[in-house]
Amino acid sequence: MTLRPRLLHVANGDVLATHLAGAGLDGEIAVWADALHEGPVPRSLATADWVEPRARALSSMGYLAYDKARATLSGWQRPLDEAGPGDELVFWVETDLFDQLLLVRHLAWLSIERPSQPASLVYAPDFPESESPRPSPFASADLAALAAGRVPVSAGALARGLETWQAFTAATPRDLAARATLPATDLPWLRAALDRWFDEFPAADDGLSLTERTALEFLVKEGEMSGRDLFGAVSARERRPFMGDLCFFERLRSLAAGDRPLVDPAFTRLRDAAGCDFRATALGREVFEGTAHRVRTQGIDRWFGGVHVAGHAPAFLWDRVARRFAVPPTTH
Repeated sequence: MTLRPRLLHVANGDVLATHLAGAGLDGEIAVWADALHEGPVPRSLATADWVEPRARALSSMGYLAYDKARATLSGWQRPLDEAGPGDELVFWVETDLFDQLLLVRHLAWLSIERPSQPASLVYAPDFPESESPRPSPFASADLAALAAGRVPVSAGALARGLETWQAFTAATPRDLAARATLPATDLPWLRAALDRWFDEFPAADDGLSLTERTALEFLVKEGEMSGRDLFGAVSARERRPFMGDLCFFERLRSLAAGDRPLVDPAFTRLRDAAGCDFRATALGREVFEGTAHRVRTQGIDRWFGGVHVAGHAPAFLWDRVARRFAVPPTTH
């Protein structure tokens, strides 16, 4: 008996999976939702090489306990690994950084692990510039119509996805920065997403990521804000929001750490941050005003894909004006 090929819809999270389930689409639904903009990311996409290091990374940052992270990552990957050779994988993708990194990962996985696997893409409508707060772009869409209009993954998309993944997981970000400027008609939202990714590196002028600088701006201007309100305010500034609350709280925890914090109070558990009232310290105000440099005074220890940025004089600082990587400043 020959089994009929099936559709496997791969959602970017549980919310979309629920919407897809309610839309009565043909096929089955899976979730794959690793926040690849957080922590070290291994290059190998073989399940045996992927799950262990990512589980350790996510647990070390406090997102999930190790056993839970391992089970979650394995559970996300299992339906893809078990797809039959004729099954069509349908990847539902939004335009923000979170989803574009997922897309690059999926394309690289297809290129290496399943080069003959039928696959297609469904892009969400992009956010209108005027909408704030911005809803999930899939929430009010006609999912059945979007599924019917899905686009087969092209050879160009596979090649660009693999090249981008290799650059994203490299120990230097310079190749990724160079590739990000190339036209990508097969992946129309990738360039903007990567441009936003580079702004999460510490900036050459103040040592802050764009997320951190925006958070400090609100604290300096408002005096005090709860973690919950601060996350909402920073998210509303994003053209294409990509960061969940725990990821944002991890940024706050870093700013509040050590003996020279930029933000008070310090905290350990990410989930405790929502109810905390945060303030900028004197040093935080100096960094925001440009008279001190976060990295040179506080230091940094953060992974960006395959790049480890650590210490008080890291090799890779991002020049937000010139849009390129620069060397650390020599004075402040």
